[in-house]
Amino acid sequence: GQRQMVIEGAGLFTDAASESRARSCAFAGDGSNFRLYFGNGDYVQGRFMITRYERSGAHDAEQFYAMRMES
Repeated sequence: GQRQMVIEGAGLFTDAASESRARSCAFAGDGSNFRLYFGNGDYVQGRFMITRYERSGAHDAEQFYAMRMES
């Protein structure tokens, strides 16, 4: 059978390259290969599509993100 994984998260980007890639993938609307790390050191690797991408924050302040990725 076919399996699907959905991962949702929010936080701060650690660098501009990560934010740029996530934004590009979200706007392109197609799947890309990602390796997603979790706080305990585990990770999952595979092809995901970013189906939700949001940014928020005040001018000249940290930018927060929220996104949803589906395999």
